[in-house]
Amino acid sequence: MRLLKTPLVFLLLASAGSAQELTAWPLVDSMRYDKAKADAEILARIQAGVYDGYAADLGVDDPEVCKAKVFDPYKTKRNGETVYQLKVNRAAWPTLPPDVQQAAVREITWFTWGHKSKPYPPLDVRLRGAEHASPLDRLSPQTAKRYLRFSPREAFVGGTGGDAYGPNGWYSAVSAVADRRADYARKKELGEATWDKARFMGPVEFRFHMRQFEPVKGKPEFGDVLRYYLDDPIYSPDDCVFGGEIHAAVFVGKEEYTGRDGKPVVREIVLTKNCRGEFDFLVFQDAKALDEAHLKKLADDHPLRTRYKGRDPRKKGYFRVKPKAQILDPAVVGKGSAAYAAYVVDQVNFQDRWDCLAGKIPPPHGEHSDAYDYPLRWLKLDVAE
Repeated sequence: MRLLKTPLVFLLLASAGSAQELTAWPLVDSMRYDKAKADAEILARIQAGVYDGYAADLGVDDPEVCKAKVFDPYKTKRNGETVYQLKVNRAAWPTLPPDVQQAAVREITWFTWGHKSKPYPPLDVRLRGAEHASPLDRLSPQTAKRYLRFSPREAFVGGTGGDAYGPNGWYSAVSAVADRRADYARKKELGEATWDKARFMGPVEFRFHMRQFEPVKGKPEFGDVLRYYLDDPIYSPDDCVFGGEIHAAVFVGKEEYTGRDGKPVVREIVLTKNCRGEFDFLVFQDAKALDEAHLKKLADDHPLRTRYKGRDPRKKGYFRVKPKAQILDPAVVGKGSAAYAAYVVDQVNFQDRWDCLAGKIPPPHGEHSDAYDYPLRWLKLDVAE
């Protein structure tokens, strides 16, 4: 049974210019979540080796379960705190105690489908009074197909699991609004474009596509791209900054309701793909979850602050596609896309890393080097003009 709730979500439709009521609730409370089916899929992926090497934080959904003696072998210290961590391995999986297996599956569920105790769980969102109407109806057809579905292996390059490079936030944001088959794109009179090849999009290409978008000065509207970025196209991988870009998502509306303390609450809801690897899928989420992930306060001596003389250079902003823009996928149309040169730069920048992760070439020379030490030198393309 679906659980009812009182909050309303208002979707700001660019085409109508008026608010449309929506309802939203935690994804795990919706009819979209079938626990038995989700658990079976996660288990099949574990047995297929997708999660080999994955560090599962056991008890993330309920720390009390780890008080049982069966969890003692997984006890460790992290940042001075006791945690219980399992390195998943398909060969050893059958030998694990059932309680440990179940805890690992629940941990993966926590980071995909979500959990009621999470501060900002993934959401299911619908037009109020129209049970089957979704914001996805106005975005690209492929976006709707990818929603809540792990990407197929052929969509990735490089390694597996967290080492795979596949459909990510940048690709998801651009493709959702640029595909001419989307109602949103038709309303914006965008040029003919089909975005059907779900893939990894590099930061140089994404930054180039953003030339076709304008900063939003007022309130965000449906289809605006929420962007976390730096003005400078720098690379700081330890801080998840690549070519000046951090993450992107698509704004779909706002939820306004009365909180438990009786005060009004407003939250912005976005469609987001939170990772480039094989561990995540497209979800609707409170934008505050992304703020926590990408705008967490930096220490005074953090390298980014040092580089920028004490200030935090990271930014958050909404960007709206220009009417009649033509945004073509360079992976499909090649040189027919204005972004083709940027796409090639990303391909060259990441190719050594992908080849090393795939076992085609060894890590670069040096002690303790691995695939992530490639490339040794980043190519650049001026996308600020």
